[in-house]
Amino acid sequence: MVHCHLEYDLRTSIQLADAVAPIKSLWLEEPMTVDNTASWKRLVASSKAPFCTGENLERVEGFKDFIINAGCDLVQPDLRNSGGFLESKRIGDLANVFALPMANHNAGSQLNTWATCQWAASIRD
Repeated sequence: MVHCHLEYDLRTSIQLADAVAPIKSLWLEEPMTVDNTASWKRLVASSKAPFCTGENLERVEGFKDFIINAGCDLVQPDLRNSGGFLESKRIGDLANVFALPMANHNAGSQLNTWATCQWAASIRD
């Protein structure tokens, strides 16, 4: 995994993806801000490297455009940001309809980690 911390624009994200493609990382995590799904769609289409996003998206509405418009290769909701157990399950169900895998994100407390483990065990992917 290559975590990019929302630091780059589209051109730099494409260049970075090309540079790290030979190492065959599992994914590049959030190279750009999530406010423009059209740029993400261009990024995903232009690279062999897989991209994931979602740790800062809220509810199924935040994920919908990324999932439906192929704006990412994996969705990565964070249980505490995405709306809790049920809303995260809804996100997973939508991703499943479009055959997108999920990788849960967790940057929280020990209690949040336990909750995330329980949630991750309950989703399809």
